[in-house]
Amino acid sequence: MNKKSIKTRYLFLLLSFIFPIICLSQKNENCKIEKIIVKHVGFYNHYTTVDVPCHDFEKAFNHCTDFKVHEIKDSLAIKNFLKLLCNLELRDSTIYPNIDTRAKIELCSQKDTLVVCLNQFLTIKDGVKYKTSEALRDFIENMK
Repeated sequence: MNKKSIKTRYLFLLLSFIFPIICLSQKNENCKIEKIIVKHVGFYNHYTTVDVPCHDFEKAFNHCTDFKVHEIKDSLAIKNFLKLLCNLELRDSTIYPNIDTRAKIELCSQKDTLVVCLNQFLTIKDGVKYKTSEALRDFIENMK
């Protein structure tokens, strides 16, 4: 790989990482998250023969008895949830090529909706893969 393509790749990764954080920080009023919709099933209760991609999550699990949908509108709860998302540890996407989705999170602002998908091990936000934290997993599993 030449130096130019390496620099371009790192720049892309850096921008992919920074842009959602800027938006999630809610400092920009156009990106202020007004509500969060969390759709999930049990992280350890479902075994699938193939990985369930994010875009097929509802189709794969909406018939399950433990499929849940929660809406967060309280500003303090949104802030706390966003902190959990912003403090995730980056993962190498070449080692973890796919995700078997067990939760889908929609961060809704007036302007846009950002979708985050995760399972018990990985979280994907804006195409970048992170380690799913125990705190995030527990937060989702304990939602009422």
